[in-house]
Amino acid sequence: MSRERVLKAIRFEGLDRPPLRHQDILPSTFQRHGQALYDLFDKYPPDILSLTPAMPASYNPPYVEQPDTGRRWMDEWGCLWASLDDTMGQVLRSALANWDNLAKYQLPSADDPHMFAGPLKTRLQSQDKFCTGKVAFGIWDRIMFLRGGQSALIDLASEVDKVKQLADRILEYNLALIQQWAVVPEPPYRVDGIYITDDYGLEKGLIMSPNTWRDIFKPRYAEMVQTAHEASVIVQFHSCGDIRSILPDLVEIGIDILGPLQAPPLSIEDIGREFRGEVTFLGFIDSKELLHNGSPQQVAECVLECIETLGTSKGGYIVAPSTTIMPQVPFENIKTLIQTAAEYRYDHDSAQRLVQVESSR
Repeated sequence: MSRERVLKAIRFEGLDRPPLRHQDILPSTFQRHGQALYDLFDKYPPDILSLTPAMPASYNPPYVEQPDTGRRWMDEWGCLWASLDDTMGQVLRSALANWDNLAKYQLPSADDPHMFAGPLKTRLQSQDKFCTGKVAFGIWDRIMFLRGGQSALIDLASEVDKVKQLADRILEYNLALIQQWAVVPEPPYRVDGIYITDDYGLEKGLIMSPNTWRDIFKPRYAEMVQTAHEASVIVQFHSCGDIRSILPDLVEIGIDILGPLQAPPLSIEDIGREFRGEVTFLGFIDSKELLHNGSPQQVAECVLECIETLGTSKGGYIVAPSTTIMPQVPFENIKTLIQTAAEYRYDHDSAQRLVQVESSR
């Protein structure tokens, strides 16, 4: 069963094949490829499902959708967003542009049962899957949304105390989310893991110094991990970009699954050589260049490289794209990614697997 496969991969207990996560596909990608993509998912279903909380029942945000300007909406944090397509978009107006408003700024509540009713029903209907409850935008992303990206970066140098105050309030919200996902529901509604997303990496290095990250964010992430582990659920952490300098810190505080991570800018070979067997990795299959422009053979080779370089025959790697699969990605490349992972067996060598994948196309 999928759930047991993922748990074995995380615990390095030995399994038939690496688990597969292919949930990060835009609705427009399904629209482009049609029934063939749905059939592919039916044939090779994912082992992991990520569940996202709904908006609070009391929140009725302003929402506008126009053909020329796309969507605009206010989130529950008070930030105005815009998107021209079905991607997440960007913040147009921050909710906490002035630090003078920090004391009276009201964070949303994470205690509304409405937020979790739908996702937990999905979890009940998917007990064979490894389900994670999402804690989106972690701490740093949320600070950037609330303050504005440029202001937030300046704050790291000039307003550290205020940044820490805001980070503590966001942490309190995140801990409440973890409580709702992992503690409040009765089994079998509870999730198996907490999936935290945040973005600290650039194309080369962190968006801040590693010491700044360790001072402000590491102890707060450690508290989130501890809270999840005390509830007997695992923690998955995602960041885009080159976060190589803080990977040892993330392993140290107990992150169970690192990913989706990106290669490039991270090196599959270097990461595998240093961390293989210490933590479970997820992702690394380049959805920016490889999946868009590579051949199916190249996609298959990358999947195999990730399985055999980042993981072991006992586990340690979960197959997934590095980021969301866009509609421009050819169907054959999506098919090859999923099929190569689903048909891989740890007692088959790479050459055999490549021949089988190529012959099945």
